[in-house]
Amino acid sequence: MQPLRPQVSPDITPVDFARARIAANSREPHLELRRQLPEARRFVANLREFQDVFETKPLLIDALIERRQDGRDYIQSLREQKEPLVLLAP
Repeated sequence: MQPLRPQVSPDITPVDFARARIAANSREPHLELRRQLPEARRFVANLREFQDVFETKPLLIDALIERRQDGRDYIQSLREQKEPLVLLAP
């Protein structure tokens, strides 16, 4: 059995989540959307971060095995780095 792979569409926005939570019979949907938006933003950000970690973890494990590097040693080397890590994203 294949492990469950979370998939989040890159097209889903916090506004989509906030709108989905607003009742269809809301008297003031725009005000309700404004109230729901901060929580929806956090939810989408957390969901995307979880997906990134889930997808990259096997790559990290493979790289550590290939280098014959212990995971604890790797984490310790990251903690000891003085220079900030740089993330390049498309």
